Parts: sequence; structure tokens; C-alpha cells
Amino acid sequence: MAEQLRYILRLSEQSNITVAVLPSDLTHWTPAHEGAFVLYEFAKAPPIVQLEHYRAPAFLFETKDVAAYKQAVVDIRTSTLPLDASAGLIAAIATEMEEA
Repeated sequence: MAEQLRYILRLSEQSNITVAVLPSDLTHWTPAHEGAFVLYEFAKAPPIVQLEHYRAPAFLFETKDVAAYKQAVVDIRTSTLPLDASAGLIAAIATEMEEA
């Protein structure tokens, strides 16, 4: 798993990839607690949301629904560790695993 964490760190160096850690000791609820979702934003089409489910994904197209998930992304991002702290934590966990 340390190798996977190091790979994530390498990916995070790309300009189009952001890796931020949501701390496990949060004292407030975030939309991330509700489950996985992907917000797709396109240059020439309206955004959509993909919800992850057990057997198949579901897609949301309604403007009101998509707006709620856009706000969810903002809420989650404001709850994450700063990018440098996130990278530091991931690196520390990878080092700890390598030493074990």
C-alpha cells in the first residue's frame, strides 16, 4: 500500500490533479459522509453528477440537483487539510508502512 500512496503523491504533482485528505477526526458532517459521487463538468455541455451504488451508477441531470452537489464539493474542499499538509500526511503514512 505504501507504493500506492507514493503513486498518489506523484499524481498530485500534475496540474490537473488535486489530492486533499479529509481528516478522520472532523467534528462536523460533510457531504462526503453520504457516499461517493463524481461531478462531471464539461466545456460544451451542462454538468452532471454520478452517484456510486452497489450494482450500478445513477446520474443526476436536474439543475437543482447538480447545484447541490457543486455546493457539496465546496463544502468538502473547505473541510480538507491544506494540500501541503495532505501530501505530508500521505508521505508520512507511506514511510511508516515501509518501515514496518
